[in-house]
This record gives sequence, C-alpha cells and structure tokens, in this order.
Amino acid sequence: MCETNGFKRHIMEHNQNHNNAADATPLVPVRFELTDKAAHSVCVAGSFNDWKLEAKALHPDGGGKWLKETPLKPGQYEYCFVDGRWINRRSGSRC
Repeated sequence: MCETNGFKRHIMEHNQNHNNAADATPLVPVRFELTDKAAHSVCVAGSFNDWKLEAKALHPDGGGKWLKETPLKPGQYEYCFVDGRWINRRSGSRC
C-alpha cells in the first residue's frame, strides 16, 4: 500500500429520507464511476467494506470508464478507488 499523506478521501452521502422499518434499514443502490484510461483493474475500498481493497471490483465500460453499483445502508462513507495503488479521483493521478 502506498502512503496517503495529503490524500483526501472522498465522502459520499445518502439521502436519509427513506421509509425505514423498525428493525431493518433498507439498502439503496449506489453507483461508483471512475474514468481512468491507464487503469487495468479498479476496485473501490471504503468505510462501507472495512477498506478491503479487492471486495468491490468495478467493471470496465469502455473508453477508460469503470462502473460498480452496490447496495448500501443510507449514511455517510469515505472511499477511494484502487488500481494497485490508491487513485486520486479528482486529478487522475496516483499517490
């Protein structure tokens, strides 16, 4: 793993206005997208999967675009994309 000093983790927030059952919180679909023509195998790791690097693989969609839709509980999560190294999503550079 590379050092993440100075690397900003991305934050996502879900809409909290769901009709939740008393004992269960419904999952909502969340779509992760990344465009990186140099990427070979992209995963998303975050607070929603205990930062497990290979747990959520994105699928190539052509032209360097990678996609993954996964159900999550409503809330706020930190996440990063990974292709052997952490990917800085805003600039496309790697840390």
